[in-house]
Amino acid sequence: QLQGTDRSAAKWQYANLSGAQLQGVDLSDANLQDAILSEAQLQGANLSDAKLQDAILSEAQLQGADLSDAKLQDAILSEARLQRANLGFAQLQRANFEYARLQAADLSGAKLQDAYLHAAQLQEANLSGAELKGAALRYAGLQEANLGGAELKGADLRYARLQQANLSGAELKGADLSRARLHQANLSRAELNGANLSDAWLQGTNLSEARLQGANLGSARLQRAILGLAQLQRADLGFAHLEGADLNGANLQEADLTGVELLGANLSLTLWTGRDEQPAQIFPTDFSGSTNDGGALRSVDLSPARFDHETDWRTVFLDASVMVSPDFRRTMEFPCQWVWAEATADGAPLPDETFFAMWKGWLERLGHNRNWTPIAPPEWRDVEAIAPPDWCRFDPGAPRFTRGR
Repeated sequence: QLQGTDRSAAKWQYANLSGAQLQGVDLSDANLQDAILSEAQLQGANLSDAKLQDAILSEAQLQGADLSDAKLQDAILSEARLQRANLGFAQLQRANFEYARLQAADLSGAKLQDAYLHAAQLQEANLSGAELKGAALRYAGLQEANLGGAELKGADLRYARLQQANLSGAELKGADLSRARLHQANLSRAELNGANLSDAWLQGTNLSEARLQGANLGSARLQRAILGLAQLQRADLGFAHLEGADLNGANLQEADLTGVELLGANLSLTLWTGRDEQPAQIFPTDFSGSTNDGGALRSVDLSPARFDHETDWRTVFLDASVMVSPDFRRTMEFPCQWVWAEATADGAPLPDETFFAMWKGWLERLGHNRNWTPIAPPEWRDVEAIAPPDWCRFDPGAPRFTRGR
């Protein structure tokens, strides 16, 4: 019976303390390497700076314990109870937390590279700044957890539950989030290049300014998601659900939007391009009720897309590389900027510099002067604008379907 005693700096390596009553014991800086502490009672114990490498703490009771700066590399904590425990800046590389309970625990700055957290319960836990590169978090419960600025490169988050979690600024390059539940999570400014988000639930999620180059969002549920200024170059959005989503200023260069549902979505100021040799194919993408104020398109085949009379793309800038149906031109009221772009190159696609210079000039005509820098590709941010002719103007106050050039 050691409850409440001071055993700081104790040397108990290889000791068998399974089931021991150690509530409130001071084991700070103790040496417990390879010790067996399974089912031990360590509620409120002080294990700060303790050496617990390769220790066995399976099913241990560690609620409210202090494990800050502890060294737990390769330790086994499966099914341990660590609610409200302090593991800040602990060394937890390759530790096994399978089915552990870590609700409201503090793991800020912890080193969890290649840790095994399968089905661990981390609701409301603080993992800000934690290093979780290559960690296994499949089926983990992370609802309302704080992962702001965490390092999750290559992590396995398949089927993880991350509803309302904070992942702002997190590094998730190459992470697997397929079928993860991320409803109303905050992924603003997150690094998701090459990440797998296929079939993920992202309704109402904040992905503003997120970097999603080459990411797989196929069949993802992104209804009402916020993707303002998101970088989606070469991303796969095939058959994703983006109804009511806000993509204002997003970069969609060479993105795959095949079969995407964009009913009522905001595509204003987006840049969407295919390749010169291979225009983007979008059949049967649905743009019904969508809005696109001042966006730009190049090398896209819009002819098979679905639009309706609620679709408003009248101020979109495009050139002859974009294929549109006669009915769509008529519904958009034969936009003067399309005529201007096509006439400038005698019906041929515009050269790169001319395209971006004319788009910039068109945006200035629309009054979007301050929006150019955040949406323009870096190589064209300083291009000199080419103003449209005086006859090419857009009057937002004029009644729909009566405006002429």
